[in-house]
Amino acid sequence: DSDNGYQWPNEIRRNRDVDSRPCLTMNLIRQHNKNISNEARKNKASPKVVGTGNGATEDSAACFRDLIRHVEVISNAQTAYTIARGWQIDGGIGWWRVVTDYAGFDTFDQEAFIRPVNDPLSVYMDPDIQQIDGSDARFAFVFDNVPRDEIEESYPEYKNQLLGVNPMGVGSGDTDWVNKRNVRICEYFRKEMVPDVLVSFMYEGSRKTLLRSQLPENIFEAVMAAPLTKSRETQTEVIEWYLIVGEQVIDRTVWPGKFIPLVRVIGEEIVIEGILDRKGHTRNQKDPQRMFNYNASSQVEFVALQSKTPWLAPSAAIEEYETMWNTANVVNHSVLVYNAFDDDGTPRPTPTRQGPPNASPAFQVGMDTAFNQMMMVSGQWQNQMGMQGNERTGKAIDLRQQQSATSVFHFQDNYEVGLRFTATILIDLLPRLYDTRRVISILADDGTTFDVEIDPALKEAFVARQAANGEIVRRIFNPSIGKYSVAPSVGPAYGTKREEARDALS
Repeated sequence: DSDNGYQWPNEIRRNRDVDSRPCLTMNLIRQHNKNISNEARKNKASPKVVGTGNGATEDSAACFRDLIRHVEVISNAQTAYTIARGWQIDGGIGWWRVVTDYAGFDTFDQEAFIRPVNDPLSVYMDPDIQQIDGSDARFAFVFDNVPRDEIEESYPEYKNQLLGVNPMGVGSGDTDWVNKRNVRICEYFRKEMVPDVLVSFMYEGSRKTLLRSQLPENIFEAVMAAPLTKSRETQTEVIEWYLIVGEQVIDRTVWPGKFIPLVRVIGEEIVIEGILDRKGHTRNQKDPQRMFNYNASSQVEFVALQSKTPWLAPSAAIEEYETMWNTANVVNHSVLVYNAFDDDGTPRPTPTRQGPPNASPAFQVGMDTAFNQMMMVSGQWQNQMGMQGNERTGKAIDLRQQQSATSVFHFQDNYEVGLRFTATILIDLLPRLYDTRRVISILADDGTTFDVEIDPALKEAFVARQAANGEIVRRIFNPSIGKYSVAPSVGPAYGTKREEARDALS
């Protein structure tokens, strides 16, 4: 921007600073990028959960979606989404993460929370992933700098062991892992494949499919002896979590889900000759932006170097009237007197007024060209960004703006991939967290609230108790019954649907 000068190459900026030449920054890219991210802020998307078997119903799938929205509400997830979306569009990749914590200081119940990642370069994920959402990642690192006192308070046994070491090696040049005030921590996620046995057996007239690790030994032996039981060897995914401080592994546990809980949203990715190239919306606009900055700076420089003296006169012609002529720029004199003749009576040249400084047409044309090239490479034209165009009706204006949205829709689509993966993580995680009976207050799409009773002992996936007037007064849900997945398309949230309905009716 105008303060940091990052849009100018360092060498050119230094040379211009030495020569006291202007280095102006007219950040046109910002508006093009914000037009994409703010559109997603207005039209919030919401993943849809569908039941895929094992007792799941349409009502239980809708209840699971309500639980996911509950996690988003208590996490203020829109903040995390907005930060990641900004990095996705500006730089090519953004992140948020799913964590678990106690629901409150006075309970042992755990909840899932969606947290932002403020620095996308603090996350390092398995570079060999094949899925765009990163769901097949085998490992990942998350770095952060935290106050030393906080680590020493949480892990007092390591207080005297956090020395100023450099675990990346002497040649890495990064020696600030541990200092007097801060400590760099690293969270390390690793996926391990554990052998298991998948067992399918009949229970109370229906077939159940479970892993051997989910069954007590005596029950496993009993179901294996049944004639209709089927089994096969398989592998389960276990996510190990390590906390590294300096060069010490100071904590470790097993993440309850089967996915590494880091969600990425990317801009554009392409592999060229085996090398991954990732970028956002900014890169293609950099050269038009530099052209605009250069022409704008040169225009100012061209005008500034022109003479600002409005009069040209021989010095003898204004002799003894210097005070009057020196103030001619600031005082509206009724008459400007000068010596019209020399001592011999010869007429002197009359003082003449000079024209005002002129702008250079070449630099103005250069700015106009750069402005048009900015729109060419971004696909966002003037009338599509709110400027006056040839369209006159609301329908025509909407269609023109939709063309602009289509040219950058891949950002929205990749963002929705992240939303779907977040829902997939929560579908896998919530049945493991909600393992005790509890009541959760749900904020519905339309702003109303209702309670859902979580009951892991319920024999069905979802039960609704109705009053005499047909109103549902009690909702009971067992998230561990049924299989669920996320619909391949992400639909608009309730607020967006309401806006679309209003536009259609009007």
